[in-house]
Amino acid sequence: MAMLGWPVDHQRKIVKVSPAATGIPLQHNIVGSYNEVPNLAWRSLSSKEEVIDDKTLSSMLFTAGESFDIVSSPVDAETISCGAKRKIWMNATRLHKLCLSDTLPEADGLYHWKDVCITDAETNDPCKDTFAIEVHNGGNFRVYALELLRRDQYGLENDTVAYCFDLSIPGDPCSDWTPPVLPGLEYHRPVNTYVTQTDDSLVHNWYSAKPYQMVTESPDLDLTNRCGANSQMWMNDSLPEADGKHHIRKLCVTDFATSRTCADSIHYTFIKNCGRHYVYFLTSSPKHDSAYCFDIPSVSGDPAPDFTPSNVQIKTSLKWIPYGLTSFNEMPNLQFHCSFDENNETDLFYSVYFYVNGDYLDTDIIIQDPSYAFVTDLQLQFLGYAAGITISCHVGARSSRDGSTGITTKSPGFYAGIKMLNSSIDVKRGEKGVVSFYPTIPYGCVKHSTNPESTCQLTLYISSDAANNICDSNSIQHQCTVEVAGVTKDNYNSASPWTSETNYEFEIATSESKQGSYYLANSKFVLKLQTKNPSHQFWKNIESETVTINVSDTEGAEIWQGKVCSVHCDPHHLTFDGLRFELQKRGRFLLMKTEDPPMQVHLSYAVTDVWLDQDCVRDKVLGNPFAIPYCPTSCIANF
Repeated sequence: MAMLGWPVDHQRKIVKVSPAATGIPLQHNIVGSYNEVPNLAWRSLSSKEEVIDDKTLSSMLFTAGESFDIVSSPVDAETISCGAKRKIWMNATRLHKLCLSDTLPEADGLYHWKDVCITDAETNDPCKDTFAIEVHNGGNFRVYALELLRRDQYGLENDTVAYCFDLSIPGDPCSDWTPPVLPGLEYHRPVNTYVTQTDDSLVHNWYSAKPYQMVTESPDLDLTNRCGANSQMWMNDSLPEADGKHHIRKLCVTDFATSRTCADSIHYTFIKNCGRHYVYFLTSSPKHDSAYCFDIPSVSGDPAPDFTPSNVQIKTSLKWIPYGLTSFNEMPNLQFHCSFDENNETDLFYSVYFYVNGDYLDTDIIIQDPSYAFVTDLQLQFLGYAAGITISCHVGARSSRDGSTGITTKSPGFYAGIKMLNSSIDVKRGEKGVVSFYPTIPYGCVKHSTNPESTCQLTLYISSDAANNICDSNSIQHQCTVEVAGVTKDNYNSASPWTSETNYEFEIATSESKQGSYYLANSKFVLKLQTKNPSHQFWKNIESETVTINVSDTEGAEIWQGKVCSVHCDPHHLTFDGLRFELQKRGRFLLMKTEDPPMQVHLSYAVTDVWLDQDCVRDKVLGNPFAIPYCPTSCIANF
């Protein structure tokens, strides 16, 4: 169904129509049911070469997948973009010379008419001609009924023309959110020929690669499996400037069998310069057994040494440094060392990279002396981190300070904070359980010249998610705080790394509610330890890992907390499980009996001038009966 253009000043009402009304079939609501827009990536605003001409389109229904959408904001008319001289973009209004950003339709199962503009470079007009296309929102993708263009339409003649599409992933990957790290970055390096991998199933997304960058020269094809794959993808272009935009870049795909560094297969990536690092929009590789190539950049290009550091691990030490107006006051300074075995035969440089919770710290350290391979708690605080994090480091050797980095070795993750020894414990109702923990890093105390250190301890506050969330609640019983011994400058042994040999513990107990109700949902609750504002600020407002407390009852028992039974008037009965019945007989009856605590409730029924003579409750522990006032007065007894 071809849709012809109309004059610019003609006002046409935009209406919703069903697929049947247009003759366009609405296929299965699956992105794979439609043809992808040809050369989709090269239709982006950053595509500056004339590589597309939509006068050759052969079909009407297209999808842009889940990562692209039609451009819906004004496009520069003079410069080449979207892969063509003249560009088509979606405009919100058809008023002459007025260009406004538009929005895509809602996912309502219908096709919607949307106006589009065609730019003209000769007149620098972003909306020289207009026509309409139909758009269907399939939820996580859109379907477009694109008009088949001809040379004699809109003054196109020999000009290239292209519908503009661009990335539609919301948010700025440099500032609004943190892209995931490309999996197996070290194995994407050209020096890796021993671990195989492939990116043919990589999820389309923005990725971070810090401190690595995409390779801009072809890897040597002397060995197979460079970058971990038989075919390598490398960028045959330069990295973009930091201009706030993402830029498309061509990628060459090597062919080891023919020794071609840039075979016929061409791929692409989008790159954005975030200032101190780059982010990459990567898709699944175009062929099996192929992978993107990344490497740690070097200035001099000196070859990497044939040495791989070993025994890499995180260790901690505590120092005291002057602070304030005088040098007599000292504050604790916690250091996280990247410890490793160095080369004792050759003087080498080492590049050290730290990660916190899997995120790169952007604090590259190039050293010869491994004792300087550390970050401090002050640096981590400046970057927004506190105790309760997992730290790791990578180390690689260099023959010169600015040379290439050899194969790096990663340390195990080190948890810096309060380590709970129980992830969960089981407690029988009314009994006690023990929660154990220990600090993995030292808590240092400030040394004041006018107020010598007398006591040094960290106060941990115990909290739970029970609705009655106080330490002496009716449902949960535990102490309110736990004190952890700190470290002073006088008692710290600086000659050896600090290790915690002390495990701490506290008791928790469940109790019967005094309020007639119980505050545990699903017979479990969660405990954690918290700090408030200690002197060592790295410990400020942190939380420990959580411990789940599973509360169980004696096998076969039923839980009656919050249940009520009652007898009133002549008499009417209500049982704990909600059964109502009448019992109008003289005599003495047992209303309730419990074993823990040992208690019985008896009732004596007699015909009198009042409705009910007397209820009698006997506490077998105390052995003393007491009376409950009879009808018409009511009373609920809490035991």
